[in-house]
Amino acid sequence: METCDYIPWVGAYHDGELPEDRRIELERHLPGCEQCLAELDDLRQLSHMLASEHRPSMASAAAARFHRHVDAMTERSLVRFAELLSGVAAAVLLAAGVWSVQTSEVVAEPLPNWQRAAVTLQPDSATSNSLRNVEWIVSQLPPRQTND
Repeated sequence: METCDYIPWVGAYHDGELPEDRRIELERHLPGCEQCLAELDDLRQLSHMLASEHRPSMASAAAARFHRHVDAMTERSLVRFAELLSGVAAAVLLAAGVWSVQTSEVVAEPLPNWQRAAVTLQPDSATSNSLRNVEWIVSQLPPRQTND
């Protein structure tokens, strides 16, 4: 037996969620289709059972104990999460510290001649004249290269 093409619409029709044009079309279809009528009847019975079902209530003292228990569990979970997060943060900081120590060994590039000459210059009383110092630094420079 084939399933009716209108069956998917029956649930939305029962819940009042079917667009008006489809609702009108389904209402015309329903009197001649046993499958759709049976589906609609099943949905109505289920809704009625759920609406009339007696739901037990919890005593106020039991409800208070239950809420305290849930709050305590939530609080313990937050503490555990904070401990875990602290551990992760400590591991990240430790790894960053180790990495920074390993990468801090920077190899110095050789100084240009003029800087080397300026650093090694040891002026004394005989060479305290600034002009002589500049002449000495210039004499330590390599010859200038020209683009011919």
